Amino acid sequence: MNNDPVKEYKALVRKPRHDEALQLLKRLASQVKPVLLKHNWTIKNLVEFFPTNPNLLGMNTNRGWKVNLRLRPHYDETQFLEYEDILGTLLHEMAHIVRGPHDEHFYKLLDELKQETELLMASGYRGDGFFSDGHLLGFQSVPRYMSSGIAAKAAEKRLQTSKIMLPTGGIRLGGGSSTIKHMTPAQAAARAAQKRQLDKVWCGGSVVEQDSSSEGDASSAPVTPPAVPSSPSDNVTRKRKLSSNIPAEMDTRSKKQSLETSVIDLTTTTTTIEKDGWACTTCTFINGPITLACQICFTERPHDDDATVVDVSDDFWSCPQCTLKNEKKWTACVACQFVQLR
Repeated sequence: MNNDPVKEYKALVRKPRHDEALQLLKRLASQVKPVLLKHNWTIKNLVEFFPTNPNLLGMNTNRGWKVNLRLRPHYDETQFLEYEDILGTLLHEMAHIVRGPHDEHFYKLLDELKQETELLMASGYRGDGFFSDGHLLGFQSVPRYMSSGIAAKAAEKRLQTSKIMLPTGGIRLGGGSSTIKHMTPAQAAARAAQKRQLDKVWCGGSVVEQDSSSEGDASSAPVTPPAVPSSPSDNVTRKRKLSSNIPAEMDTRSKKQSLETSVIDLTTTTTTIEKDGWACTTCTFINGPITLACQICFTERPHDDDATVVDVSDDFWSCPQCTLKNEKKWTACVACQFVQLR
């Protein structure tokens, strides 16, 4: 159709159930068609990919010229991911058509796209033409991912995890503004920072290629997964090097105090650790000195040689990532930008 905002579809022909994967791509495109038309967006190629990075779920190249979606779990290429999970990835990549970085403007647009799509689904819209509710298929012809039972289970899962109702009674995926209203500024900043970090893991982002006219076979399309994170020891070394980079706007006294207290004796004895307590390496919660497991996430306490010493003084707080001691007036670490929840 000439008004179809998605022009071409490509599934991996060498993977099992290739025909079902192609129909899944078309069903996803049909579901978001009204949203694409409303914003006057087009997707030239909607392509299935199966990257070696198991965390990579989607990628947008040249602002919608090609959108890659992972349809299958990395551990079993004969199965498909949940339909609504793939749909959420598609909406995320659609937001990259007009906004590249994962910033405040991007997430505002993404929330709008989610709301528009969920309102369509709540009204009964499941796509047009072949994918609309007016067409009934034989039981044997319905793929597993299109089964009504699977759709009902996904809807129930969304209801249990979301718990945030729209004014019309619909359910909003991914959280909503009502949650943010009850957060402190520090908590809201931490939530946004955590969300950006997670998106960097599974989203390939908005990629710009100089030559966008060539079209290759989907099964051999080049994939550029995000760089593999460095080892924890490399991160610690790099972050400790940054511990001396105090912002220039700090006054002389604050700078002097921070530099004097930012040096931590790596030979700290167990007595000091037991006196001050220890910070969980998973959730950063400050536990009591005699606690053997984190009281929040139940992570086992690290050995004394690896434990993080926590300064419980009233004037400073110790960053659990880079160990820099920051003044209480800073809500984020001045060295590694870790956001402290208060």
